[in-house]
Amino acid sequence: MLVCCVAVPIGRLICVSPFTSIAGMSQALFGVSIPGISYLTASHAWDNRAAVQTIGANCNANATPTVTGTPQPPAFTIIHGDRDEIVPYRMGEQLAADVRYSFPKWSQSGRFNFIQQKGGDHNTIFGSAYSQIAAAMTQPIPSTPPPATTATATASAKL
Repeated sequence: MLVCCVAVPIGRLICVSPFTSIAGMSQALFGVSIPGISYLTASHAWDNRAAVQTIGANCNANATPTVTGTPQPPAFTIIHGDRDEIVPYRMGEQLAADVRYSFPKWSQSGRFNFIQQKGGDHNTIFGSAYSQIAAAMTQPIPSTPPPATTATATASAKL
């Protein structure tokens, strides 16, 4: 899932009911991590926690943006129903916690949002969270300060 965004620059990312990894899903569904499960899934771990770390590192998500053109993390929204019977809600919470802990500036920039869909389950989440999904798709992405802000700060520092 998120692994598809690792090598390609993206501006907006919306995850609905995301899992942490295939190993995490096998643990949640069967109570044990099944050895070789990655092999059964096209030899890929589908590790969204690791992908979040890579996306954040690739776009320098902990940098303080000061000049237009500085690499920026994508606008990232996670929406998860608290009654998801397939992908445990705690997996969405874990991905959100990973962003907040590893990339605090990303989460504080207005470019990251975690939405708990009260009563949302796995099969009806797109209907019950339609307005939140639509808003995440269409809201303006917070941008870096305009170059004049940086120039003003530099000029003030010289005085």
